[in-house]
Amino acid sequence: MNLSRDSLLEMFKAKTITVDIGPGQSVILRELTVRQIEEARAEQKAAEADKQVPAAPFGVRLLSWSLADAEGNRLLESGDIEQLQQSGNQHIENLVGKVLELNGFLKVPEKNSEATKSVASNAD
Repeated sequence: MNLSRDSLLEMFKAKTITVDIGPGQSVILRELTVRQIEEARAEQKAAEADKQVPAAPFGVRLLSWSLADAEGNRLLESGDIEQLQQSGNQHIENLVGKVLELNGFLKVPEKNSEATKSVASNAD
C-alpha cells in the first residue's frame, strides 16, 4: 500500500522516548530533525576548529541536543556540554548510546546474533 503525503509526513515525525536512569528517575530523549542534526554538526565542526579547547565527542553534543523537557523542547544548551563531560561516565555513555540509536547512528544487534557474541568475546 502506498502512503499518502500526510501519512508519510506523519510517519517521519521526530519521536521522543523516556529512558530510566535510576530508581524512579527518567529523562526524555527526542529524535532530532534533519535540520537539528546539521546544526549540531556545524557546532561540532566549529568546536573542532577552535584549537583553544578540545571539542567534546559528537555523541555528547547530540545528547545535549536530544535531552528534552516534558513538552519535547530542548532541555540543555550547547554551553552545558562541558558540564556533561564532567558527569559520571556510566550515565552519559548509556544516554549517548540511546541518542545514537534513536537518531539512526547506531544499530543495536540482536541479542543472539553472531555480532553480539564476537563483540562480547573481544571485550577484554
